[in-house]
Amino acid sequence: MSESKSTQQPIYKKWWFWAAIVLVTCVIGGAISGSNKDAQKVGENSNETSTSETSDDDNSQKTFKVGDIIAIESQEMTITSVDRNWNSSNQFVKPAEGKEYIKVNITLTNKSDDKMSYLSNAWKIEDKDGALENAAVVVGNDDNLTYGEITAGGKKAGSLIFEVPAGDTNLKIHYEPSLWSGREAIIEL
Repeated sequence: MSESKSTQQPIYKKWWFWAAIVLVTCVIGGAISGSNKDAQKVGENSNETSTSETSDDDNSQKTFKVGDIIAIESQEMTITSVDRNWNSSNQFVKPAEGKEYIKVNITLTNKSDDKMSYLSNAWKIEDKDGALENAAVVVGNDDNLTYGEITAGGKKAGSLIFEVPAGDTNLKIHYEPSLWSGREAIIEL
């Protein structure tokens, strides 16, 4: 029996020890990176004159307006404009009966020291009934923000097309740049 004890490997040579170390490191890393503030309004990008709003000492908020420059995670995002009843240049691309296309024009700015990825799946639209839908894949939208990368300090402008109930005036865009952070900005259209 003393032979089996002396031939046992030290704990640091067992696979499950290193798996536990990796798991603990990931949990700690997630907690540290998750300690950033929620989305914040850091400016306005509007052609219209607007009155100044009173804000708390903590600028964190979740709901914004078209034209607000929103800092979320390591980027700034602005919905610069919204085009209702958008029509594709392709004659065969039409919204479903009782629906319309809207084109949401967006600017993303990478504020980190590394490149940043973007995906159209980070964007959803909420209609008056609370249904959340992904961006539509539409032929004829030449500046589509489908997916890509932005270098450190870089900027990308483009748009996404959504199919929504015709005439719905209670639309909101939900933007969640990372599935892991749980941070979300909601922009009222």
